[in-house]
Amino acid sequence: MGVESANYMYALSQDDCDVGKTLEELGAVKQTADSDRFDYWVLKGEQYWIDFQFGSFSAQRALSIRVALCNPVDVLIELRNVLEVLSERCAGILLDKQSGVRHSGWSDTAWENIEAAYAAKQAEFQKYFGPFEAAISGGEVFETLRERRTKR
Repeated sequence: MGVESANYMYALSQDDCDVGKTLEELGAVKQTADSDRFDYWVLKGEQYWIDFQFGSFSAQRALSIRVALCNPVDVLIELRNVLEVLSERCAGILLDKQSGVRHSGWSDTAWENIEAAYAAKQAEFQKYFGPFEAAISGGEVFETLRERRTKR
């Protein structure tokens, strides 16, 4: 978990949830992967990009969610939709790795906490790297920053 991304872990309470199908119904596209342990998906549009990694983390089936903090504000609309749908279809607990808070069940209060922790982490990111917006993967943030600095 780096300074460039907001990170979440959705630990599934039951094995009967088809996470892949849920992600695909949300519009995510499965990616080719070098790992036998994890599956990867990307949900992206012109104004947002969200990375997903699904598999077993220490014997717990869980979905890791990563959002680069340079994404335009539209990413929060998509993130909220993903989290709402997951909580409706797949029983589990969401860990907001920014705040360390665990959310079981969905509520407006849970979203307000998630949004506040995201904003705080984004402010920290902008303090170090300045404000810039790009709908990119967390893995592309530093390369994009280097390219922008070289073009100046």
